[in-house]
Order: sequence, then structure tokens, then C-alpha cells
Amino acid sequence: MYKLKEWVNKDCLEWGILLLYDYSIDLLKDNQHKIDWKSLSENKYAIPLLKRNFNKICWCNLSYNENAIQLLTDNPEKIDWDALCENKNAITLLTNNPDKINWSSLCANQNAIYLIEQYLKNENNIDNIDWRILSENEKAIPLLMKYPEKIDWRSLSFNVNAIPLLKKYNNMINWDALSSNYNAMDLLLENPDKIDWTFLSCNKNAIDLLEKNKDKICWQMLSHNPAIVEIDYEVVKKRLQIYEEELMKTVYKPSRVARYLNDFNYDINE
Repeated sequence: MYKLKEWVNKDCLEWGILLLYDYSIDLLKDNQHKIDWKSLSENKYAIPLLKRNFNKICWCNLSYNENAIQLLTDNPEKIDWDALCENKNAITLLTNNPDKINWSSLCANQNAIYLIEQYLKNENNIDNIDWRILSENEKAIPLLMKYPEKIDWRSLSFNVNAIPLLKKYNNMINWDALSSNYNAMDLLLENPDKIDWTFLSCNKNAIDLLEKNKDKICWQMLSHNPAIVEIDYEVVKKRLQIYEEELMKTVYKPSRVARYLNDFNYDINE
């Protein structure tokens, strides 16, 4: 039920990137020739389509797909365990296969913080953690605060939950990375000379600013921006019409209307 905003030129977009995102399923209806099965395998709303095209699945990308756990569990020999370590719904599967865990990849997993904390209880494991990746993990801020010397400030500038920390240490901000951070619009608008328009192009909260500055847009990066689509209300209306007709028939059924008039002692002639 989504469509591209009118000002967005679909011919300038990267469909391989678009297919990674939920809303692309609606866009495919009129652009089936654009399907990239490798990218689509990572799309959490594409599972029914992927099951119907089993031989086209890219199992590496599917291992990232949070809605593919059952499909992966049924085909364990096809799992890419490095990719699965980043899958936030794969914690049980990973816990049951600790020998398959890649601790560097796991640092990107928002639901793996507890596992990482337990792992770090052994001081010998500190250097096995990828602190660059962990610094970008939205759920890792409390853990990072315990190891401030390990923070990668460029990666942290991408982190949407790190704004208070970045404001406190604004001299450590990486402005290229921050330009993509959708929670950083106040900081960016206060420092327009520091905006990187390439990274800003994927910032969903910068969509109005991007529309006003189309000449500065990086269209490849804009393909990552979920705000380039809007609800297609015409399609929604058509889909709801059948339910509207059925509802009207039910609500205004003569026997139902008569019962309501009787129950509430209402005289329609008054």
C-alpha cells in the first residue's frame, strides 16, 4: 500500500538496495522486472514469495532475515552463521550453537547484548569484541559506557541512541556519519555547514530538506531512505471498499435496525 513520492525519480534509484526494505514489496507489483533475489532474500516481508521461489533464495542474505528463522531452522545446512549472528531473532538458535558464534558479527545484534556482557566477564575476551561494530549497536550504550576507551566515535555518530553522549562530547562527532542519524536533525540544522549530503540522503527525518535540495541528493543513498515512499490512499480505499459494502449490509440489516429502534425506544417519525 505504498508508492514512491511524486518527486522521487525511480529510474535514479538502486533497486538492489530498495529490495532490502519492507515497503519494496508494494513497489514490486509494477516493477517485477526489478527483482534482485539476493537483496529480496533479506526482506522480512518477502518470506511467502521466497518460499514460492525456493531455488532463488540467497541463503547468506536470508540468514540476516529476522522473519526467516523457521525456514533457516528447517534448512540448517544452508545457514550462513556469520550473517545469522546479526539476526536479532536468532538468539535461541545461536545460544544452542555457541561454537558457531562469530563474536565480531554478534556485536551488530541488538538482542545479543546480554550474551556479549557474559562473554566480557572473561577479561581475555575484550579484544575479541569488535568495538567499532558495537559502537553502532543501538542497544549497546550502557555497555559502551563501561568501556569508554573502546568507543569508536565515528560508528557512535551513526547510533540513533547516542545523541546525548555525542552532545556531551561534540568534539568527537563524525559529521559524515551523523548526517545519516535520524535523531540528529537538531544538531545538523544547527551546523548546516557540516552536513554531508551523501549521508544525509539516507536520513528519513531529512526528507523535507532533501526535497528542497534535489541537486544535492545522492540517489544511491536515497534508495536507503524509507521516507521516499508514502501510503497510496487510492489503493487502500479500493481494498477497503469490499469491507465497507459488507459492513453496511450488516449494520443496516432491517432486522438489526428494527431491534435497535425497539431497544432504545426510538421513533423515526419524530
